[in-house]
Amino acid sequence: SLSISFFACPPLGHVRPTDLLDWLRVSCLHIFGHTSWEHLNGNMVNLLLVGPPCERHFGSWQLLKIVGWTASASGISHVLFGVRNGYQLGASGVVFMLILLNSLISVRSNTIPLTFVVQVWLWVGKEVFSQVFGTDASVSHIAHLSGAIVGTAAGYYLHGQKTSSKVEGIARRWAGMVRASSTSASSTATSALSSAAGAKPTKPPRPAGGGSGAFGYWKTKAN
Repeated sequence: SLSISFFACPPLGHVRPTDLLDWLRVSCLHIFGHTSWEHLNGNMVNLLLVGPPCERHFGSWQLLKIVGWTASASGISHVLFGVRNGYQLGASGVVFMLILLNSLISVRSNTIPLTFVVQVWLWVGKEVFSQVFGTDASVSHIAHLSGAIVGTAAGYYLHGQKTSSKVEGIARRWAGMVRASSTSASSTATSALSSAAGAKPTKPPRPAGGGSGAFGYWKTKAN
C-alpha cells in the first residue's frame, strides 16, 4: 500500500543508508502514515484531546519541535530495538509524548505531579510489559516508550526554561529599578551642588550712620 511504500519506517535489516527516502521515513515520515482508518481515527482523537492544552501552555513552535524530536526518537528506536522485519507506521509515539507532556503542565520545580504518576502507571507500565514479554508484536511498543521519554524530558526542560526566564525577568526589573533610583539620586545631588556653586555671596550689612572702613572710622557730617 501507499502507507507502507512511502511512509513506513523500515527495520534495521531493511534500511538503505544511501536512500534519502529511508532517512526521511526513519526521521519523520512514519508518523503521517497509518495502517487503517481505525488506526488514524484513534490517534487523531487522542491528539485532539491532549494536543491543544499542550500547545496553549508551551506554544506552537516549542510543541512542533518536540513532535520532531519524538518522531526521530521513535523511528531510531524502532530501527534499533523494534520487531525484526516489522515496519512502523503511525503517530502513536507522538500521542504518548503529548499524554505525558500534558500531565506535566502544572509541574513545579523538584516535584512530580500525581497526574504524571497515574499516566505512567496506566500507559507506560503496560508498554514496558508488552515490550519486554512481546505480548503484541503488531504494535511498536518501543515507539510508544520513546515518545513517553521525550515528552517527560521536554516537559521538565521547558518548565525549567520558563522558571529561569521568570527569574531573569525579575532580576532585570530589579536592576532597572536600582539603576533608576541611583540615577535619580545622582541627578538630585548634582542639581544641589550646581545651585550652591551658582549662588551669589551675600554682602555684610552696612553700618548705620554712613560709617565704613575696616577699622570703624566714621564719617561725620559737619554742622
